[in-house]
Amino acid sequence: MSVRDQVTNDMILGTGMYKAGYRATIFEPGNDNDPGDAGWGVVVGVGKPGNRRSFEVNADQAKQVIERAIKARVEAGTRPEPDTQTRPEPPAYDLLADVVTVWPAGEDAAWNSVLCERLAELRPEVYGGWQSEQLTSALNPRGVEVTYIARRIDGKRHNKRGIYRARLAEVVAERKQTGRTD
Repeated sequence: MSVRDQVTNDMILGTGMYKAGYRATIFEPGNDNDPGDAGWGVVVGVGKPGNRRSFEVNADQAKQVIERAIKARVEAGTRPEPDTQTRPEPPAYDLLADVVTVWPAGEDAAWNSVLCERLAELRPEVYGGWQSEQLTSALNPRGVEVTYIARRIDGKRHNKRGIYRARLAEVVAERKQTGRTD
């Protein structure tokens, strides 16, 4: 990493890093004929800040590095032997069917926050702790658009992320018709 001035240095590394002696301004970018300081940079946020050199590795070299790292961790007792640990199966669930199950009766639209609470009650092992953002991330790839839904509560307008029952029903029907199980 090479930067031109103290302001840029502090913007990237953090305020006061230039004054503290951590200066990416000393590195000189190279070109194809002379790589200059290519591969050098200042690292902050991981242990003590300082200059570090990086190296380009191909896939075979990366595999060797990973194998050595695994071996070192196994020997240090911080990782089990490869292929000896069993992984629990993640709980099976059908998000769209679960959303249909917990849908508030008589409502045309529901806020994500309400759906998250109801989903957590239905399957705490799957949805416990879910926030509105997680539900949005899970619904969007399934074709259920999340939008802002406005409601009046005690005369005050509240606008939160949520979904419309009609769109949910369309996606569920389409999924049944095509045999998808996502």
